[in-house]
Amino acid sequence: MKTLMMKQRLYKGKRLLLSFIYPNRCGFCEKLISYSDYYCQNCYQELELCNDKVSINNIDRAICICYYKDIAKKAVIELKDQNNGYAVSTAAKLMSDKLNSLNVNADFLIPVPISKEKRVKRGYNQSLLLAKEIAVLSDIEVKNNVLFAKEHLQQKYLTKSQRQENTKNSFYIRNTLSIKGKTIILVDDVVTTGSTLDYLALLLKKGGASQVLALVFAKTPMDNSH
Repeated sequence: MKTLMMKQRLYKGKRLLLSFIYPNRCGFCEKLISYSDYYCQNCYQELELCNDKVSINNIDRAICICYYKDIAKKAVIELKDQNNGYAVSTAAKLMSDKLNSLNVNADFLIPVPISKEKRVKRGYNQSLLLAKEIAVLSDIEVKNNVLFAKEHLQQKYLTKSQRQENTKNSFYIRNTLSIKGKTIILVDDVVTTGSTLDYLALLLKKGGASQVLALVFAKTPMDNSH
């Protein structure tokens, strides 16, 4: 508990110091807000929260914050393609608050991996950025040396059946000793068909994980998004 409090104090202190150089902004609309806030109340009121029960094969529990539309879609694009730190912090805060409110206990957060080629081109893995902030706010360790991605076609351009086929052999697992008997939370920004989360959960369970949950910021509002 003391370690968590210290981490959170350092995290808040860092946000305060950064706010003098880069004034803090809402990750949705970029309105200036207090360094201690993560979004403005107007945007939160506009956010369409996800109340659906999301079912994904091999995922024991899927937790989604909102629908991938309007201001949430804009925020995802900002954190995925523009390396917008405000959007990352906003999404991570909402995700950690949801996790904490549900009293979910887990051993590790594992970000959905991206290929080396994509990471070099983009410069970062947005799921890892989310996981690192959620780790501080929820006191769950991040493990980024278990799941890895190979180069494959971008999922957003594929149909549901094509996504499932594309996912096969696109990922691999290492260092399974550390996850045996553990409860894992997969972290990602968006879920559409759930095929990637399904396959990654399967790999983790084959590697010895006892339970695999998914924590996702946005869910596409489509009938086939399950």
